[in-house]
Amino acid sequence: MMLCRRIYRIASIAFTILLLASQAFPQERGLMMSRYFSPKDYGASTQNWAIAQDKRGVLYFGNASGILEFDGESWRLIQVPNKSTVRCLAFDGNGTLYAGAFNEMGYLNPDGTGNLRYTSLLNLIDSTYSDFGEVWDLHCFSDTAFFLTDKYIFRYQNGKFDYWKSETDRYYLSHNINHTYYVQEMGKGLMKLSHDEFQLIENGGFFSKIRIHSILPMGNNLLIGTRNDGLFMYNNNTKTVQSISKLSPQARKINKYFIDNSFYHGIELNDNHYAFASILGDILILDSSWNVVDVIDENSIGIKSTTLRMHYHKNHSLWLALGNGISQVEVFSHYRYWNEGLGMSGVITDVARLRGITYVSSGTGIFYSDPTSADEFSPTAFKPVEGAFEQAWGFLYFKPYGQARTAFKQSLDIIPGYDRHDKTMLLAATSRGVFQIDKDRSTKVADYNAVFTLFQSKKDPSTLFIGLNKGIAMVSFRNGIWHDLGLKYGIDANVRSINEDKQGNLWLSASYKGLYRIENPLSQAIDSSKVHLYDTTKGLESVNLVRIFEEGDNLIFRSENSYFTFDPSANRLVPYKQDITPDTSSAVTQQYVDSLSWYRVQDDVISSYYITYPNDSVIWFSTTAGTFMHTGGTTRDYFDIPPTLIRRVVSADSVLFNGTNYKTVDYEGTVKYYPSTETLIDLKTVLKYKNNSLTINFSNPVTEGEKRNLFSYNLIGYDNGWSEWNTESKKEYTNLREGTYTFMVKSKNLYGIESVPAAFRFTISPPWYRTYLAYFSYFVLFLCIIIVVVKFYTYQLIREKDKLEGIVKERTQEILMQKEEILVQAEHLRETYDWMRAKNIELEYQKKAFKKQKDQLEVSNATKNKFFRIIAHDLRNPISTLVGSTGFILTDIDSFDKDKMKRIIEELNKLSLTTYTLLENLLDWSTSQMGEIAFDPKPLELLSLVKENLELVKSKIDEKNIRMEIDIPENLMVLADENMIHNIIRNLITNAVKFTPDNGHIRIFAESKGELYYLSIADNGVGISKEHLENLFRLDKHVTTPGTHNEKGSGLGLILCKEFIERNGGTITVESEPGEGSTFTITIKPA
Repeated sequence: MMLCRRIYRIASIAFTILLLASQAFPQERGLMMSRYFSPKDYGASTQNWAIAQDKRGVLYFGNASGILEFDGESWRLIQVPNKSTVRCLAFDGNGTLYAGAFNEMGYLNPDGTGNLRYTSLLNLIDSTYSDFGEVWDLHCFSDTAFFLTDKYIFRYQNGKFDYWKSETDRYYLSHNINHTYYVQEMGKGLMKLSHDEFQLIENGGFFSKIRIHSILPMGNNLLIGTRNDGLFMYNNNTKTVQSISKLSPQARKINKYFIDNSFYHGIELNDNHYAFASILGDILILDSSWNVVDVIDENSIGIKSTTLRMHYHKNHSLWLALGNGISQVEVFSHYRYWNEGLGMSGVITDVARLRGITYVSSGTGIFYSDPTSADEFSPTAFKPVEGAFEQAWGFLYFKPYGQARTAFKQSLDIIPGYDRHDKTMLLAATSRGVFQIDKDRSTKVADYNAVFTLFQSKKDPSTLFIGLNKGIAMVSFRNGIWHDLGLKYGIDANVRSINEDKQGNLWLSASYKGLYRIENPLSQAIDSSKVHLYDTTKGLESVNLVRIFEEGDNLIFRSENSYFTFDPSANRLVPYKQDITPDTSSAVTQQYVDSLSWYRVQDDVISSYYITYPNDSVIWFSTTAGTFMHTGGTTRDYFDIPPTLIRRVVSADSVLFNGTNYKTVDYEGTVKYYPSTETLIDLKTVLKYKNNSLTINFSNPVTEGEKRNLFSYNLIGYDNGWSEWNTESKKEYTNLREGTYTFMVKSKNLYGIESVPAAFRFTISPPWYRTYLAYFSYFVLFLCIIIVVVKFYTYQLIREKDKLEGIVKERTQEILMQKEEILVQAEHLRETYDWMRAKNIELEYQKKAFKKQKDQLEVSNATKNKFFRIIAHDLRNPISTLVGSTGFILTDIDSFDKDKMKRIIEELNKLSLTTYTLLENLLDWSTSQMGEIAFDPKPLELLSLVKENLELVKSKIDEKNIRMEIDIPENLMVLADENMIHNIIRNLITNAVKFTPDNGHIRIFAESKGELYYLSIADNGVGISKEHLENLFRLDKHVTTPGTHNEKGSGLGLILCKEFIERNGGTITVESEPGEGSTFTITIKPA
């Protein structure tokens, strides 16, 4: 009702009334929101005969090409062996879907990958009954299925069939009523199965020639719908049958409709609503009092077609199997709408109801609907009101009588819509003036262009103010005649809203100018009315669109998102600081937005929201589809949504899962698969590493309209959390590492409600080169390499030994030859005896020198032989242990568990490290002896050298919990060969850690004395005895002691330290006491 009416206050109590009030007038029946699926959409034949829905929410349709499966995202066709029409479907208590077709009956059950496959039951049927023709009807009770044909009824139970043959013309249809199986046999009547016999119910013979198409429980009665004879009520108490035409006049009209239009199918929607379809007519939604609540015609369905079967998905939609497609109708939606096909066009600008007639104004004119005179069996149509309106902007309920009121609180009985009576007039503001509307006729009462708003004065109800695009006009209604009083107050502005305060001042909202306050607006005296303009300089936040509404006794003004009131003393607008009861439009919007039903249309709304009067329970607005009406309607449980479904999992060219989770049952030695609603799918799937890429499809079976569900997924073991919401119903993963994963997916519907997640668990095996066997092979290969290296260096040592022995023999031979030469000379030079005597003495000295050299070489050779024996002994122990352990592992590897194998490998690793350290020292010593180590002294920082070598043994230090103390000045530079000094410091630190007990203490410090730096490494370990101190640096004395953790040593470390430190011009000394620790000190030249 005009902007002034829409912004009138409605407190929270009024909105409670808006949602709960029952309507005292007939309700318009508009179109229902729906979605039509054509044969092209689902990829099968046009005709659909049956509908069934499993516990997951997946829908199945009996189609002329087979069985259609719809999961909310995609369609799949499952054909029966003879590719005939599937006319009936039904689920048993185990979730198995049974189907009947021409000379075919069977069921759908999942296989080991979850793929639903059709299994025919023909091989179990006695050949006497095999030519049964069409299966017209199918019903299941627990684990029993009944198939009805013209000639026979088949009962499938416990893997075998029972048969009943028609005794008359034929069986017609069957029905499952309260777990009782009813069958109509033409020529006999309505029967029920009792103790394996079909018995005629009392008075069932009444239907011997009347074809029954549906039986529905209605209280203690049965409502029986027949093809050509209408609806009948069977009283279970009195066992009597009567036509519903005898129940009430309204029931009589309903019955005539279905007799005229050939009733075909009926279902119960809830305790008070039923849906009935006919061959020639539409679908009627009736309540238990036979009132037509809604009509579903071709405009709602999406196509003109016969409805062959209906299925209601509770809290969601009514599904229709059509002769030409499939339709989903939102039967209990809060919305009904009208489009041009029902006479409505343009975007709504206001709505009104007067004397039972609904009026809608829009950008194309004014339309009316009279539900009381409309066709009861068709949607309510709107018709245009006669008149040249062009654009219509709103309505005003004008009361043509009443005395002026001075009190402001009396406003409820003159607010348009609150006290309407026979003389209330409906006025419309249009682009061509002000019109009085009466059903389909209109009368112009004021000839002004571009009228935007109307307001009836409170002080003088006979006065009407008219808001124009260039000012304001006044009209008076007296003695049944309208008097045009012309333009007023000299205002040149676009007036969009008008109201009156309790002092009688008139307030105008003018676009892009602000607010006008007019004092004494009703005065006829010239210049007696004063006009004041209030804009941003007078307190308003903005002048774009200022709205006026009432709060108690005050007028409140809304600018942008702020509220203001008028302060007379300051003559300006000031912020209104009290709590605000929203104006009508805001309240409607807020209440509307707070409802979940809003999400169904929110993206398509293109207008404001309108109500006919404050306590109306109907809200009107426009969308891109037409003019919509929102009613309080039937309460719907929006949170009743099924879980998300994983529909397909593919790896490479292999399908791992085909959409139906299952449980297995051992039936007489045979494993049977039954559908399961369990959301976790765990098929014990193990993939080879080369197949470590997957594509997963998923869906939610419940959709409404064209807006798709949103999905979020998370691969546990790979993703860092849930993904962002998106409409993609497929996810691909590539190059996954070995491990066990669980893919989880959840969905969110258009109402923002999340479903229960679904999950798929799978495992990816490691590649062959990352298996335990491969790791063991790597270890064995490593041992072989160590053995080869040891043998190679042993061979090198033997060659060196042979070379030394050759030198000794060569020198010895030279000495012998010299001796013989001297003897020959002595024999020939006797006469020169004196001279020869002196010469002989000299030769004797040479002989002694050579002998001493020979002795030294022999001692050196013996020392090296002893050294080699020591080295060979030290190498033999770990190698023999390695050989024995690997042999033990190779022999008994199958009996080892993972922990035992780990302990053995850890011990072998320690032996390998010990052997490696021995070989490293031996190689360094050998290289030193052969003179192949290059000596390259350069400046080095001593503290960095120490820290780098500490890092190498940090794990051992941490293992023993040794407290380290380093006292070395920073930037202390020394001159030494980097490799040699590293070797020296590493060996000394290693020895200190080796012989220091747990929780011990090692101190490393340096000091300058004269021209040398002294670096000392002191520990509080086991110490060294005096006899061992003398032999520490001798090659011919093998001094080695196990550490505090039984660490092994070669005895070469300190020998290398002595040789390397001497090469660098330094010395090494040791001070030690057994049980108190040792201090090794080296001297180094400063840089």
